[in-house]
Amino acid sequence: MSLFSRMKHIIDSNVNDLLDKVEDPVKMIHQTIRDAEADIVKANTAYGAQLAHVRLLDARYREATETMAKRQGQAVKAIEKGDEELARTAIAKKQEAAMMAEQLKKDIDVAQGMLDKLAEKLQEMKSSLSQMKTKREMLVSRMETAKATQHMNEVIGHFGENSAVERFAKLEEKVTVVEAKADASEDLLVKDQAEKKLDEQLDAIGHQEAIDRELEELKASLASQKA
Repeated sequence: MSLFSRMKHIIDSNVNDLLDKVEDPVKMIHQTIRDAEADIVKANTAYGAQLAHVRLLDARYREATETMAKRQGQAVKAIEKGDEELARTAIAKKQEAAMMAEQLKKDIDVAQGMLDKLAEKLQEMKSSLSQMKTKREMLVSRMETAKATQHMNEVIGHFGENSAVERFAKLEEKVTVVEAKADASEDLLVKDQAEKKLDEQLDAIGHQEAIDRELEELKASLASQKA
């Protein structure tokens, strides 16, 4: 997957995927853009080198065509002077230059085609980089919002699971239970004391009745003796 394809994948992914799959998406976005800029610098260098190559081929092609014209003129002059051997030599050189020009024309067509493709690719890379930079701030903002939301959810979840408020409520409940137990024990104590007092009163009444009965019996015995 190319650099620009990877960047497009990041841009198209939602923030939750980024949070799950990338340790620091924001740093990765910035680094990817720097990598894209470096690739464009390399592409520019390659384009410049290819352009220089095309111009060199073009210069050699013009030189070959000029040589053809020059040898043609030399052949004509040699014929006019009656020097066919010199004319033959000039024509041979002309044909060599023609062959060279033909080959250079083919090389120029190939090199120009490569140059056009490089120019097209370079423009595509620059356009993609421009889109990345436009979307970068939006992605960074979305990431910050997502992180803030995630943090808030974690905080809220913490309060919901074992918050200080919840712990305080449980402690308050424990205090209430202890108070209820204390009140219950006090009620039992009062009840026990009341029952004990009642028992004492009842025992006292029974004891008094026994004394009274014995007193009456004693009086009766004395009265019987006097009679």
